[in-house]
Amino acid sequence: KSCKNLMMKGIIDLFNFLIFFIFSIFLYRETTEENYIQMNGELVEVIVINLQGGRTCSAIIDYNQKNYKVKLAKTDCNNRVLIGEKITLKYLKEWDKFIFPEKRTLLIYYISLFFFLVPTYFLFKMIRKNFVKY
Repeated sequence: KSCKNLMMKGIIDLFNFLIFFIFSIFLYRETTEENYIQMNGELVEVIVINLQGGRTCSAIIDYNQKNYKVKLAKTDCNNRVLIGEKITLKYLKEWDKFIFPEKRTLLIYYISLFFFLVPTYFLFKMIRKNFVKY
């Protein structure tokens, strides 16, 4: 019975490791990209053409006669951003992407690094349980 419990705990640790590891990779990639845009992008004025609600709120914007989709915070979608309004965004021409200039990209970047430490903990815990004998 104790062998089954150890095996089950190992499977749970492996599952936790995989979930947090995959999540941390996506979060790290996204925040690294946004942080780069924040540091190297230029401020531009765009016009909001449409708002899309639902699970993820976004705005369709017009910049140089081309339409783009930009993710919004729920508060922006419900209150702050209006159709037809001119808003200022950070734009990185080489990647052709936009973000809001007030987005706290560096803070989210450090949080993503923390999320990378969580799966590392589960990995070491799993290795210690299964391979280190006392």
